[in-house]
Amino acid sequence: MIWTRLSLVLFLALSVFCMTWSGPASAATTTTTTTTTTVIPTPTTLPGGTVITASAAKTLLDAKTAVFFDVRSSSAYSAGHIPGTANVHYTQRSLKTTTFDATLDQFDLTALPATKSATIVFYSNGINGWRSYKAAILAIRQGYTNVRWLRGGMVDWVAAKYSVESAPAGI
Repeated sequence: MIWTRLSLVLFLALSVFCMTWSGPASAATTTTTTTTTTVIPTPTTLPGGTVITASAAKTLLDAKTAVFFDVRSSSAYSAGHIPGTANVHYTQRSLKTTTFDATLDQFDLTALPATKSATIVFYSNGINGWRSYKAAILAIRQGYTNVRWLRGGMVDWVAAKYSVESAPAGI
């Protein structure tokens, strides 16, 4: 009786294996890999700072009452940026979350104004651009008291049809 049950179990296992195994891959077999990118929008608030629109940023720029920082890559900056903006790249390795680990990232805080009360504006690509959010948070943590974050970034700036300048080649 035990041999009959064991034979039945082995027969069933072998049957399942044969039904699921399709044999060795042939040259005609094609494998497709799909990569899924999860887009994580940035927060809508900036603790200790102010989220601003492109219109508010333009007002600050025209009045020359703020220092602007583009934290995108140098190639993105060269392709087009808000006029008069300094490019201080934020290298992002931490998670895209409000509780990010800043020790995993790189950002040159020494490029910011010496005066902690200076109005500073950070921007990157748009609502999915975590670099500018993180740079603003780091500035606030360093004691800057007038931090502005253009959450809509270059996307909103260009959509508003405000002027954009490009860096000369080699910069």
